[in-house]
Amino acid sequence: MITVQLENVSREVDVALKAAHDNAARFGRSYIGAEDVLFGLMYSPGHELESSVARIMRQHFDVGRSQVSDAIKGIAVRSTTSVVHEQQLSGGIRFTRSVLRALKLSGALGAKEHTKRFDILLGLIRTRDAMLLHVLKELNIDPKRLEEVAKNPNMPLVGSR
Repeated sequence: MITVQLENVSREVDVALKAAHDNAARFGRSYIGAEDVLFGLMYSPGHELESSVARIMRQHFDVGRSQVSDAIKGIAVRSTTSVVHEQQLSGGIRFTRSVLRALKLSGALGAKEHTKRFDILLGLIRTRDAMLLHVLKELNIDPKRLEEVAKNPNMPLVGSR
């Protein structure tokens, strides 16, 4: 198993990845999938403030964390082949290959600057992970539109879906 160090992630990304881990554990999985990371990116500790990703999901797609959670619950159990490519972080947290690829794309692995939630969201979308695409389909979210919004979170709310 390969040990991966997440360097220079912002505190909010660290919190989001811990929420993703908790979500995976809630479903009895020993690894974090892309759908768990999406859920984690929408998490805000204490629920006082909405995370940046939760805000765009609500404003542009009328989707909240509970709907993402329901979509994850409604999806059939993964095939064991998706778990074969897990890798482990030093803290004992395992990610699927597509999540590790998203973290690399986002700059969370070896970045010189702090990686933000939108960076990871863009990385996730660009991996085209099958489970993530299935969750987005369940939520009636076009991945291309989500990518556009993640690149420019302040874009107008016209034609949100």
